Amino acid sequence: MSTNETAEPSEPDPSPDPSQGLGESPSPSPSRDPRPTVGSDDDAVPLDEAEAEAEPEPEPGPEAGPEPGLEAEPEPEPGLEADSEAAAGLKAEPRSRRSPRTATVLVGALLLGPLLGAGLGYTVQADRPETPLPSLHVAAPSYPTTALDAEAAAEAAPKPLAIDGDLRKLLISKPDGADDWDNYGHGDGSGWLTVGAKAGSYGGADKEFTQLVRDGFRRDAMVAWTKGGNNYRVELIQFDADHAYSAIDWTERDAAGLKLDGTVHGTYLVRTEKNHFADSTSTYYFGSATARRGNVVMVVGIYSQSQVPADELKSIAEQQWERLV
Repeated sequence: MSTNETAEPSEPDPSPDPSQGLGESPSPSPSRDPRPTVGSDDDAVPLDEAEAEAEPEPEPGPEAGPEPGLEAEPEPEPGLEADSEAAAGLKAEPRSRRSPRTATVLVGALLLGPLLGAGLGYTVQADRPETPLPSLHVAAPSYPTTALDAEAAAEAAPKPLAIDGDLRKLLISKPDGADDWDNYGHGDGSGWLTVGAKAGSYGGADKEFTQLVRDGFRRDAMVAWTKGGNNYRVELIQFDADHAYSAIDWTERDAAGLKLDGTVHGTYLVRTEKNHFADSTSTYYFGSATARRGNVVMVVGIYSQSQVPADELKSIAEQQWERLV
């Protein structure tokens, strides 16, 4: 048989060997090697051993890498392996329980602190001398034995504010040489301005009328005169007691002016630019001063064709204010 041919394995023969005696029991024949052999039957050698002996030993060369499609598993680094083992050992160890010493100290301090403070306070108070208490006996009230004089009591009582009477009596008089002025036709010459006459002295009289009624307008006492080509008007405007805030708002209209001496919130202001009348193209210069006493507002106005003198405006306002205090 040649070396290139492969012998197929034969099945064991179950029939007994004729060379053995009839009296002897047949012994099992050794099993044949199913692997293919090379050579004669007596000197047969398995094919894989023959190929192993025939193939020469491979020369040393570069190490073969992993087969394509198969990734080589990375070898763990020595340091990481040690760390992982140490971490596993730490996790395996049971966590030690904290000592209750800190909690005990805190609880003891909380309990002993108030006790020590109370004891110290008691000791300090016990060493101090006793403070005598005032007597509980109170002298009985005494009453005059004579009858009360009604006139004397009324004289000693606080006087009511002057603003509660006729406001026209509190107005200053027009200076000597001055003529009466009709206030541009607003007013009836009685010294009073009604709410309608007051609203008519402004542009947009209908809106001004509504605003005055809403603000609690009560009355307006006025004196007006003309002198040297200038027109002067002094008013005392009173609001209802429930609308005292309206008097405050009125005085804040000229809050940007200079402070008027002798007043708390009084100011005066002289405008440097010309103003226009609402119903005409005529222009004028204007200066005003305001102050408040209770729910009464003092308003002084000067209309002029030239710059209004600030000193004259301030002087008239101070004279009128003195009659209100």
